[in-house]
Parts: sequence; structure tokens; C-alpha cells
Amino acid sequence: MKRLALALALFILLAGCSSEPSASSETTTDKVENVISIEDYKQQVTELNDKILNASIPLGNMAQWELNFMKTLGRSSDDIVDRAFEWLETESDYTETGVKDTCTEIASLMKEISDNTDTSPESQMIDIFNQTVSLYESYVGLYETVTEAPTSVTAFAEDVSTYFPAIPTNSKTLTDMLTDE
Repeated sequence: MKRLALALALFILLAGCSSEPSASSETTTDKVENVISIEDYKQQVTELNDKILNASIPLGNMAQWELNFMKTLGRSSDDIVDRAFEWLETESDYTETGVKDTCTEIASLMKEISDNTDTSPESQMIDIFNQTVSLYESYVGLYETVTEAPTSVTAFAEDVSTYFPAIPTNSKTLTDMLTDE
């Protein structure tokens, strides 16, 4: 039952990176459980952790640009996300395609980690997985906040203030868990 709940929650989170429907028609009951070693599992989680930390850099920069733009304008605009991506591409080596592709890669890696998580009560993976989900949710929250036209300056600023600092905090906690176990 826990596995089904985790899979459902992950499916909902994965939808945050793409508005296109999933090409996979595989259901949770159709999955064959993957059994991997705790060391391999930790390596997957470490890779995701690193990807999320790196992916949050351009999103944080875009968030700051969007916030400054809205403060200057006094409101949001329908093309703010396009302008933020244009600014990002002009001022850095990041591209819109790269940011979006990285989000898709992160979602795929998160799904793989979810599929590999042993949810039995005696498993060492459960706490690591729960912390990984917290990190992933913070990343998806930031991604969605930055890549969707905001309704208000205040709501945008509050969301960025919630998600952006949560990423390094969750990452540090996860790193500590990976090295302690």
C-alpha cells in the first residue's frame, strides 16, 4: 500500500516538469520490482542530489530577474517567463532547452529511484527516499514557480522564498543521511 501511495505521489510530481502526457502506460501493479544494493541506491540518490543542486542555479537566477522585473513594472506580465529565459541565455551559458531537459532528466531519475526503493519496514532506503522526495518537491516547486507566469509579486516572492532555500537545506540533510548510513 505504501508503494502504491509513493508511486502515485511521484506520478503527480513528475507532471510538474512537463505538460505533455506520459508516454508510458505502465501501472504500478505492472512494475517488476528492481532490487539493487544500498550502495547503488545511494549512488543514484547522490546523482539526483547533485543534479538538483546544479539545476537550481539557473532557476534561482531567473527567479531573481523575474522578481526585479515585477517590482519595477509593479505587476507580472504574460511574457515574463519568456523574457527571463532570454535574459538567462544572454547572461549565462544556460538555455531554456537545457533547463527544461534537465528537469525531465531529474524527473526520470526520481522515477528510477522510486522504482528501486525497497519500502519494507526494515529497509534502509525508506528514510533516504522520504528525504529525496522532500528535495525533489522543493526543486519542482521552484521550477514551476519560475517557469509559470506569476499571478502576483507577493505570491511569487513567497514561493521563491519557500522553495529556493529548501533545496540546499534538504540537500545537506540528504548528504548527511547518505554518509551516516
